[in-house]
Amino acid sequence: MSQAERRYDRLSVRLSLIISRLLAGETLNVRHLAAEFGVSERTLHRDFRERLIYLDLEYRDGCCRLLTGGRHEIREEAALQFARQSGTGVLFPDMDHHLVSSLLSGQDSSPCLIWHQGGLRTAFPTGHLHTTGPGGIRKQEGNPAGRRVPLRQPCSLPADFQRR
Repeated sequence: MSQAERRYDRLSVRLSLIISRLLAGETLNVRHLAAEFGVSERTLHRDFRERLIYLDLEYRDGCCRLLTGGRHEIREEAALQFARQSGTGVLFPDMDHHLVSSLLSGQDSSPCLIWHQGGLRTAFPTGHLHTTGPGGIRKQEGNPAGRRVPLRQPCSLPADFQRR
C-alpha cells in the first residue's frame, strides 16, 4: 500500500469513527481525539470544518457534539432525573445515557429484563419473553375515552421451567 493510500485509509477510518461516535450521542474532546488518532488538533479542526461541514455540530470548551440529537438527550436526562427522584434508580445500578437511550428507543428488543424479587431461579427461555409498550401502558380496546391503562400480559411458562 502506498503512502497516499495509507493516508486516505487513516482519514476514512478517523472520519467514520468520529461520525459514529457523534451519532451515538457522545461529546468529543478534540484534544483526546488528537491523541487517540495520532494527529494534531489543527487536523481535527480541519476535518470538522471541511469534511464534516454538513453535520449540525456544536463546539464548546474544546469539545464537539451533534446538535440534532438534542431532543433525545433532553428526554434521556428527564428519564434519569425521574428515576433518581422516584427511587427507581436502584433497580438499574448501571443506569446511564446509553441504557436510557436503549430503553426509550422503542425497538422490539430491550437491553434488560425486570421481574419481582420473588422471581424465578433461572432466566426466562427466549421464546417466552414479552415486550411491553412504551412506558408499560397500552390503549385499552373498547375504551371510548382513549385513556391509557397499565399493561398486563400473562406469560405461560413451559412445564419444565424451574421455580423457587
